Amino acid sequence: MSRQSTTTLPPKRRGSLRVHLESQLIVIITGAITGSARVRDLGLGGTFLETDRQLAVGDSLHLKIPAGLETFESDGIVRSITREGVGVEFLRTSPEHLKMLRRLLAELLE
Repeated sequence: MSRQSTTTLPPKRRGSLRVHLESQLIVIITGAITGSARVRDLGLGGTFLETDRQLAVGDSLHLKIPAGLETFESDGIVRSITREGVGVEFLRTSPEHLKMLRRLLAELLE
């Protein structure tokens, strides 16, 4: 995947579709901050991750969410922190990965 071909998503997509997950969908965090976390909520604009990692508002992350044979990837930024985890806004997502996220959300809603 070329890092030059990216789409910047608008900030804070309030009211956009979010899917609450009971499954064990895991996100892999790479880059300056590494680790893994459980995806609790997922939407087109971001995700809520259950994690015990010490993250701060404003931390930049690169996220990889394996979904079947594909892996959704996006850069993100931590926007909120609770005892349970962190809210992450997707910042740059390639058009290919944005389509992948839409397919994943549609499958999760079935």
